[in-house]
Amino acid sequence: MRDYGKVSPQFWVGKTGKALRGDMPAQLLSLYLMTSPHANMIGIYYCPIEYMAKETGLSMEGASKALQRLIDADFCTYEADDELIFVHAFAEHQIGESLKPTDLRVKGIISELEKVPKGQCWRGFRARYAVPYNLPTAGQIPDIPASPYKAPSKPETETETETETETETGAEPKPTTAKRSTPPSKRKISLPDGFGVSAAVTAWAAEKGFGQLDAHLDAFTRKAKAKGYTYVDWDAAFMEAIREDWAKLRGRAANGAAPPPDSTTKTGTDAAEATRREREARDKGAAPPPAHIRAQLASLTKKFTGAMA
Repeated sequence: MRDYGKVSPQFWVGKTGKALRGDMPAQLLSLYLMTSPHANMIGIYYCPIEYMAKETGLSMEGASKALQRLIDADFCTYEADDELIFVHAFAEHQIGESLKPTDLRVKGIISELEKVPKGQCWRGFRARYAVPYNLPTAGQIPDIPASPYKAPSKPETETETETETETETGAEPKPTTAKRSTPPSKRKISLPDGFGVSAAVTAWAAEKGFGQLDAHLDAFTRKAKAKGYTYVDWDAAFMEAIREDWAKLRGRAANGAAPPPDSTTKTGTDAAEATRREREARDKGAAPPPAHIRAQLASLTKKFTGAMA
């Protein structure tokens, strides 16, 4: 994770900043993507919408709408299948507007690009930065001497998958290798058959004080099917739907969350005072209070005694 990320003050008065004025979720998401803990030096990185929602505090729906607003404002490109984001001006802010061919960072940029599937994000980056960063033709590595103060870094050993390399000269593409950027286990999927309330969700709901899980589940699955939602982690999405009350249970009795504490519960001091008065009345020969009053007094005395123990 980087120690910090740069955001230029020009952001607020530039093209993107003006386009996002009045849309606080989109402004929040744009700043998150510029400073994301998942980002790298080139601004092309794996970032599912679940990450955006959880780490900004936005809802899944709110994060999706904010992301679409950023795409419409030409702030970023998002490949939904690979859950890959390209923040267009990211490298310009973090690296600079241009690099000399001998700059060691050129090699670092090429190394990061090799990990990216050669799709829309990859093509967009090369179209924007190939000239100012003096990037070589796709597939070529420049002959940049290693720094005298650092040993050459070891090559990475990530699993490689065969793909095709696009060339800027229009030559016939040749098979080459590119590192997979998105683990297969983190792909979005449609609602699984037989999806229900798991043990993990049940334990989480009990801890957070949510109830009526069957009603929440029904509302969640109906909306997910109607909207065609896809998620990496369906349990996490379900818990988010419970928090956001997709079932619209809030405000009803047993609204899906634990009821507020009884405001009429008497304090230990009230219980002690009531017991004293009963004893005084008994000593004066007065008639004892009714049975239900005595039962309440006994219960309050027991609570007070337990609290003081």
